Amino acid sequence: MLISNVIYPPPSPLQKINLPFLEVAKIECYIKRDDQLQSVIQGNKYRKLKYNLEFAIEQGYEEVVSFGGAYSNHLHALSYIPELWKLKVTGYVRGEIDDLKNETLQHAKLNGIQLISLSRSEYRKRSDVEFQQDIMQNHPNGYLIPEGGTNELAVKGVIECGNEIVEQLGEEPDYCLVPVGSGGTLAGLVQSFSDQCQSIGIAAFAGSEAVEQIRQVVLSLSGSDHSNWEILNHFHFGGFAKMNQPLFDFICDFQAATGILLDPIYTSKMAFALSRLAAQRFFQRGSKVVLLHTGGIQGWHGFKQRYSSKYPFEKVMI
Repeated sequence: MLISNVIYPPPSPLQKINLPFLEVAKIECYIKRDDQLQSVIQGNKYRKLKYNLEFAIEQGYEEVVSFGGAYSNHLHALSYIPELWKLKVTGYVRGEIDDLKNETLQHAKLNGIQLISLSRSEYRKRSDVEFQQDIMQNHPNGYLIPEGGTNELAVKGVIECGNEIVEQLGEEPDYCLVPVGSGGTLAGLVQSFSDQCQSIGIAAFAGSEAVEQIRQVVLSLSGSDHSNWEILNHFHFGGFAKMNQPLFDFICDFQAATGILLDPIYTSKMAFALSRLAAQRFFQRGSKVVLLHTGGIQGWHGFKQRYSSKYPFEKVMI
């Protein structure tokens, strides 16, 4: 039986933020705090996993199988499933899994999930149907969830987030900004809102080919009849999981001004994009803009390991 306060937590807060660049641009801005949605599985990972886990349990599966990188928010979220829902979990990981300094993977192991290492060439096949079928032969009673959790059931969970925003705001926003990784969260928001609201995905990665792949995912999950969205890919700071001093300083300043900690991979680039788009008069004066905080705070562990000698992490109140 599902634990009701885990699978059905209260709606996350919608917090108004006041920053000088918003006042100059004459826009009203809010941030949907899905980082506070659920105590252990936070942000869009909860939204995406909710109905996938319901389906797996209802259909009698005994195991969940998925993919993720070495510091994956998705794998981190999956690691709580054995305790909360009594399902076995196997995660196929890109690269080494025995790095004792990798807090994400060590935490996953302590939570009881099985991790299996894949080479980079093998991992590139993770979306290939034949490759998935070969893997699932080793998991006869397993339910496969794609990397990042993105599928139709994930979109169903994200639609609820969009509905919450409308209810809390009292109307649809004019714009909704969301970080883009696999495309599922953006697809759900596209379906949540009418054409009155423009959903804007901020790509966390570089490369027009990668962006086009995600665009196709959003199209396939949301339907071609929606025109109320776009993906912007010039706020990636050099590529996925890349950081520089201006972005780090922005994260510190944003937290000092709002009390909100952004994650270093996704939401920080979204909020930085907001500041630049506002300065460029991208948003109509008087419009209401909502940011979706998709969580991912655990990603700071990997960043601290990777950049410990470069940035003063004591300035980030984690």
